[in-house]
Amino acid sequence: MYETHIFLDFEMNPIPRSFREARECCGAEICEIGAVKLDARYELVERYTRFVKPDYGPIAPHITRLTGIRDEQVYLFDPYYRPEPFTDPALQMGADGIGLCRSEHMFFGEERIYDFIRLIMAESDRERSRALEVLRPYQTEDFRKIFLIMEDRPVTIRLLDPSLHKFMPKSEEEIRQLAGKLHMSEKKLAAKIKVMHEENPLMGKRGARLAVSYPDIARMQTEAIITAAIEAGREMDGMPDVSVMIPFVSTAREFSKVRSIVDEAAAACFEKMGETLDYSVGTMIETPRAALMSDKIAERADFFSFGTNDLTELVYGLSRSDTENLVEDYVKKDLLDRNPFYSLDQRGVGKLISMAASDGRKARPKLKMGLCGDHGGDAETIKFCRDIELNFVSCSTLRIPGARLAAAQAAIDASVKND
Repeated sequence: MYETHIFLDFEMNPIPRSFREARECCGAEICEIGAVKLDARYELVERYTRFVKPDYGPIAPHITRLTGIRDEQVYLFDPYYRPEPFTDPALQMGADGIGLCRSEHMFFGEERIYDFIRLIMAESDRERSRALEVLRPYQTEDFRKIFLIMEDRPVTIRLLDPSLHKFMPKSEEEIRQLAGKLHMSEKKLAAKIKVMHEENPLMGKRGARLAVSYPDIARMQTEAIITAAIEAGREMDGMPDVSVMIPFVSTAREFSKVRSIVDEAAAACFEKMGETLDYSVGTMIETPRAALMSDKIAERADFFSFGTNDLTELVYGLSRSDTENLVEDYVKKDLLDRNPFYSLDQRGVGKLISMAASDGRKARPKLKMGLCGDHGGDAETIKFCRDIELNFVSCSTLRIPGARLAAAQAAIDASVKND
């Protein structure tokens, strides 16, 4: 029998929005969280130190009982650079693991962002190597903490994904202030930003393309992951369950190229530390071509995670951030049944996912597959994941209780149909 899990999708959303969402979620009360808000110049504006503690109230016993009914795993989505305040509540809510840790969020600290920009500004291999050595301890320590908190639960860490120019300032005033912080000329900084600018960063140099262009970054991140896992394993009774995700691939050769970088870096760590551990390497299927070529990609991938946020945008040709009013208008005019960014479009995007899952399984029968994105907490989407026999869904912390209930209901519905 197949197994579907619900993982935690850990997104660093603006905290006030999370507070609003929290008050709408099971009568939640607010308690500890750790996050920072930065302005456009990457200066600290405010530090938040509160989180959401869910109050299940009268349904709490039923949630516990339903855990025994469902066979889905709920994974946490995206712990950022200070993981402790986020992962503990997620585990209390029933997360079975971390389905997506966005490693770039770990660079959004008060000083870390400047160290990361120094990496972007590096003009030689020597400068880039020096910058990477500064970033490496950050990543290693953060990953170690995550592994210790999660113990033997699955943890999937995504390599750097967003286009590098998104980390850079835009206005003249922001450029002036950042240049002063980095002790470089405004002219040099402005020229670098101009060279890096992309008209459409969603489809620019991001994800696997970054790893191909800058293999040292992927190598450093892999070394940090493996080193952290082995160090955490020494502190625990057994090694962590580690997965490395290569984002935004389009071709099998592209995935194979980056996987080789990851495997070589891992092997070097094993030799250096005198220990080994099992780890898996997979990819986020979030471009239509990757979905269509899933059988070829599956030949070297250990797992697929269908990234429905980007996949929906690329299938529809819609920018989520630019067309919210348009989509709402289409729904009102009965041109769309519902907003496809909130509940998965099963006839279009879902059909592509179903085809990709089937082709991937034919190429690699034991291929682990799941869904990751804002759709991961939607009840109808979770039912769809069960119908096509995905192994996990990944959602944000506050949506875990609802995801668990939806998974249990899907399991009950399936058992009734089989009777």
